[in-house]
Amino acid sequence: MWNPTILTLEETLASQDNLSHLCADRPLKTNEIFTPNAFYGINAILKKYARLPQKYSLKVVVPHGVDIRDDHIWEADIKTLLPVVFCYPPYRERIYINQTSKKVILSASPFLYLVEMLKEQPQPARCGTIFFPHHSTHHITVQMDFEHLAEELTHLGDEYKPVTVCIYWRDFNLGHHIPFQKRRMRIVSAGHIYEPDFLFRFYHLCSIHRYSASNNLGSHIFYSIKSGCSYFRFDKVKCSLIADEHILKRDFEKPTPATELAFKSLFCKPQPFTTTKQLKTVDYYLGSDYFKSKSKLRKQLLSAEIFDKVVFFVHNKGRGVNFVCPTYFRRSVRIWKRRLLRIIRRLSRLL
Repeated sequence: MWNPTILTLEETLASQDNLSHLCADRPLKTNEIFTPNAFYGINAILKKYARLPQKYSLKVVVPHGVDIRDDHIWEADIKTLLPVVFCYPPYRERIYINQTSKKVILSASPFLYLVEMLKEQPQPARCGTIFFPHHSTHHITVQMDFEHLAEELTHLGDEYKPVTVCIYWRDFNLGHHIPFQKRRMRIVSAGHIYEPDFLFRFYHLCSIHRYSASNNLGSHIFYSIKSGCSYFRFDKVKCSLIADEHILKRDFEKPTPATELAFKSLFCKPQPFTTTKQLKTVDYYLGSDYFKSKSKLRKQLLSAEIFDKVVFFVHNKGRGVNFVCPTYFRRSVRIWKRRLLRIIRRLSRLL
């Protein structure tokens, strides 16, 4: 019987005793062709659910978070030599069709498969709020008054306490957790972005809280709600992002004002339970309608192997039917070009 190793709540809580180790920067170790598929362990989730070996390399591009924009696509998604993209939310199908030569398959967020795998786990008692501050990345640093934000959190009513602050690995290393720690809030983390168990740990940390909150729009909204929390917006402190202009353009695009306003309105105040409207919105953005059984997801992932090695046609870029050269051979040519260049450089040094 297939029995993949899945992180438990007990293991998650034990890992919080050494946040310095959990949040330590590290290199990305993966055999994925498209290395961002390994961010947050999304590749591990899909392979565990679909009963594929972890050493298997996905032949699909999988977005590593929920994108609430409709006019932006990550350049890496376009350039990577893989034939298929798993698309969610469904309205983003258009931008992938218009800007890539990939076969676009409407799909569910990998987080939904994680929730399915954990549905038989014991359900712990819930209390208090888990708070997700606007977080930094490898290349972007969040700048805001963390002292003020921490102080504002102390004013939440008793219903929402105790407050636990889930700090992103980068912000822990920057010391952004210290103002919360000084006010005796518990500090936890889901770990490093390159941690295969990141999202399992995220789920477990949410599973012991009744509420979740943040001062930023992001995937944590959808994930925490599907983990059983009732989410509310806590927009008490403004922040800015510090990075080179080209990095901000590449890695950060704000949603339209209308989309941002809609989300702020939907989650503007705490609710004892997630409302039907909130849950429908979350399910839509996570692509719940395209959730697959284990066998069907496995079949879908393995069918990408065929598209990787044969010619196929797509109706992309508004130019009718387009011929797509097999990505497997294009990757092979690229690899041999690199090898040849290395040989030429070595020879040139000897001459």
